[in-house]
Amino acid sequence: MRLDWYTLMYNEEDIIPFVLDYWKKIIADGIDLHVTVFDNYSTDYSVSLLKPYPWIEIMHFKTDGQNDIIQTQIKNNCWKLSRGKADFVCVCDFDEILWGDIKGELQKMKDGGYNVMGTQWYAFCGDKFPNYEEGKYLHQLVKRGYKQYINHMEEYKHLGKFMIIDPNITNYTGWSVGNHILYSIHPYLKLYVSDKVTAFHINKGLGENYFVEKRKRMGERLSEDNKSHGMCVEYNYPEEQSRKEYQDYVKESIDISNL
Repeated sequence: MRLDWYTLMYNEEDIIPFVLDYWKKIIADGIDLHVTVFDNYSTDYSVSLLKPYPWIEIMHFKTDGQNDIIQTQIKNNCWKLSRGKADFVCVCDFDEILWGDIKGELQKMKDGGYNVMGTQWYAFCGDKFPNYEEGKYLHQLVKRGYKQYINHMEEYKHLGKFMIIDPNITNYTGWSVGNHILYSIHPYLKLYVSDKVTAFHINKGLGENYFVEKRKRMGERLSEDNKSHGMCVEYNYPEEQSRKEYQDYVKESIDISNL
């Protein structure tokens, strides 16, 4: 079973050790994983941390800061490179990870002719940035998360983003900005809803201070396209509003360490 993973990155060195553990777990479970990271010319050690792994390919793209229009174009086209090579592809942002019986569920998709996977989705909501511990996964260290209704398709709002598709029976994807909507997937959408795979969204959720500081940094590099179209305006919310937002997430969070 080959899974090609496409993701976008800019200055993610703080979470890379944690993300790598989830990717390594996929490999350890017997999946032939190939990761392609589209790097927006990170200025930290992100690229250096990923280079030692032969199953990770790094490609670069240049924008005028965070440009969600260009990022969406990349996501809607990158997976086509896997046609005839991979059984399935995952297209996501760098802070989105999968956990569970991924190999078993992909096999069920293949056997049943499904071309899209739907999963439950939880955003992390920790009280502080965790120390890396070998042998423990991030959701076991952060322990708290909340159900994030991030799929903006009314019929599927109980599921997370549709990140996994079969590139060999799909002609076209029409993901919206942020992959919140999958407008079209030809020739048909045959959805497999998994109760054995969970999507976790790191989502700046590693402590209130981290949430505020990360959001501020992201707000400072919004592109002109983002500003003119009102995309990611929450990154420039007043600090008090961002802190209140995180505190509200904490109140609705649950223990996700045993998922």
